[in-house]
Amino acid sequence: MENIAKAAKMDLESITFDGNRYYLYGSGSTQNRNSRFIWDGKTVLQEDYSKIYSSLMEKFSISKEDFNIEGVVHLKDKILFFNRGNGPKGTNAILEYHPLSPSRSRCIPIELPKLNDIPTGFSDATLVGNEIYFIATAEDAKSTYLDGEIGGSLLGKIPSDLSGKPETFEIPEKHKFEGITLKEETAQGLVFLLCEDTDSEDDNMTIYSLQVSN
Repeated sequence: MENIAKAAKMDLESITFDGNRYYLYGSGSTQNRNSRFIWDGKTVLQEDYSKIYSSLMEKFSISKEDFNIEGVVHLKDKILFFNRGNGPKGTNAILEYHPLSPSRSRCIPIELPKLNDIPTGFSDATLVGNEIYFIATAEDAKSTYLDGEIGGSLLGKIPSDLSGKPETFEIPEKHKFEGITLKEETAQGLVFLLCEDTDSEDDNMTIYSLQVSN
């Protein structure tokens, strides 16, 4: 139960569920953050994703300093990776990877607004019906490894076929939200749970509830 040193952690920033299994992905931001774990409720399988990450970087001309997967969504025969634009070039993009036909993979650059004059970058995403809801955080550090001043977070949504531009809404107060999941759908709208990264050594964690009205 001890904290893992930052340089050694696997940085499992993304999790998704396909109805049968959970998939956890490393961010790919350093050499030891390239694993994918699959859990079916009984056993855990670990896979090396370094070659796949490298192929995406090469195909879409993303440097190692700009590659940082913070969210993932599985859609039938493809995987959507949300690259956080907190590297030198600020590369916010959705990487659409086709495991059975890699040549069909594509990169969709996404423009996100600034918060308090600080650029925002993807920090997680989740599928709800035919839409993807995501969060993005403003952090004043052009690094996929180092932390910086927090400028706040925003909520956004985009069609799951990536056919349109995202809609974004600023979340009140200056929180660094790095996890989102749907809690429930009510007559008034959707209720999400948000997890905050405080960039501290504190073992306590606060989960926030965010309601999105119809």
